[in-house]
Amino acid sequence: MAAGTSSSERDEERCPKPSRWTVEKRYEIVMEVIKGKEPIAQIARKHQASDAIIHKWRERFYEGGKTALNFESGTSPARSREETLQQQIEELEKVIGQQAVEIRFLKKLSKM
Repeated sequence: MAAGTSSSERDEERCPKPSRWTVEKRYEIVMEVIKGKEPIAQIARKHQASDAIIHKWRERFYEGGKTALNFESGTSPARSREETLQQQIEELEKVIGQQAVEIRFLKKLSKM
């Protein structure tokens, strides 16, 4: 076990589980960190959270902000996700079509 890393922190990173933290509470904590009035360690103690998880939340918050401000792509993150899902659907439909052709061919072959 790495120094300063508790078993529960490692478990949280490995297995997604329902968080004891609501979105609103995580947001509140991250905003405290961003304001910089107190060190992260002090904020973590106040909220009974680990420094590591608060650092992780802050980084995810920053990444989300970057994505939201990316106007060059011309699409919103939701739109990009929608396009990605549509592309996956099309690929799967293509595979299903190929499999249907193969099945028909094999059925004809087995009747000979």
